[in-house]
Amino acid sequence: MAEPDRYSREKVIRQCGLGCLSEARLASLGRSVLLLEVQCPPGLPAVDGRELLERFLAAGRTLSRGAAGGIIPPCDAGALSDRSAFLAFQRPETDNLRPLPDPPGRRDWTDAVRLALDLARLLETAGETGLPLVRFCPADVWLTQDGWARLLPADLSWLTQEVGLPAALGGIEPDLDAPEAQAADAIEPQRALVYSLAAWIYRTIASSPSPAALIRAGRTVEPLWCTVPGVPGVLDDAIRKALAIDPNDRFESMAQFRRALEAAVPWMPVTSAANPPSSSDRQSTVLAGAGWHYFFPLLCVTLIAAAGGYLLARLIP
Repeated sequence: MAEPDRYSREKVIRQCGLGCLSEARLASLGRSVLLLEVQCPPGLPAVDGRELLERFLAAGRTLSRGAAGGIIPPCDAGALSDRSAFLAFQRPETDNLRPLPDPPGRRDWTDAVRLALDLARLLETAGETGLPLVRFCPADVWLTQDGWARLLPADLSWLTQEVGLPAALGGIEPDLDAPEAQAADAIEPQRALVYSLAAWIYRTIASSPSPAALIRAGRTVEPLWCTVPGVPGVLDDAIRKALAIDPNDRFESMAQFRRALEAAVPWMPVTSAANPPSSSDRQSTVLAGAGWHYFFPLLCVTLIAAAGGYLLARLIP
């Protein structure tokens, strides 16, 4: 794959049929970056190749404008040729971010759920900015010193769906991909993403293989409340609904799944100053605020009317 002249690739981090993510250095300044490159597959017609690269670069422009909400934006972008393009990202370590461990290892289930809620909000924000992710990729997640998540969207599985290419070109994660993605069936991005995050949540809380790995091994996917002390049944219900084999039986959006998780643990804080509520939550808050805005004047009028009626009753024999 060709390299942009101003970058020198030093180490390939991961690769799929569409491209690769690598450590690179800006030749003129010696600045270290992460370089995400896309290459049109051999045999892809030129018109489809142009659409592929245009969608990739458009996603980069969208991310650079919508950097709020915990998504790490690209710092550079461009075409390498008529068959390849790149996005460059500042190294997350520069901002004292650390990679999300995967597998995550044993952790308290409440800590795992708090992180899962943060991740659900991040993925929801990515969808709101116009990035139609179809898979949760733990390698794309970085953590702040306080444990809040940041997303560097380097997984390319969404791009195959956008232009109708085989899903395998975006790489296959058999432990986290929705069954329809592994079977190369038609994918509804939001429902596939819900399954993928739920698989990671189950694996993290249970400190076990993912549901798909358990099924491949002929083992039972036990309810979390049976295997992890303290896990509420309603939380397990939400996760199992998200893991439904039939996409139509899952939550239809990441927002729905995130609200179900929040409802299962209403006592748990889910936002920080850097991870504000999603736009749907802000709209709900505005509407709720409008309701209170009208409630208090109405209450005052009612009390004044009642007091007036009482005084008239005392004065008129």
